[in-house]
Amino acid sequence: MSCKTDFEKVLMNRDGYSEEEARNARRYASDELYEMLENGDDYCDIEEMLLDEYGLEMDYIFDLL
Repeated sequence: MSCKTDFEKVLMNRDGYSEEEARNARRYASDELYEMLENGDDYCDIEEMLLDEYGLEMDYIFDLL
């Protein structure tokens, strides 16, 4: 039994991702988040990435940290 994050659950339920696809998307988004933080991007940039690429609000950032 795997422990899915809310980020993964939304992608699976809303967008029809398989469990593996959702897990990979979360890992990619997490990598992207950390890269943005290292580059000094601000809250608005991160919020825009989550919304534009995944259709998710900032609440889901905690699943990526």
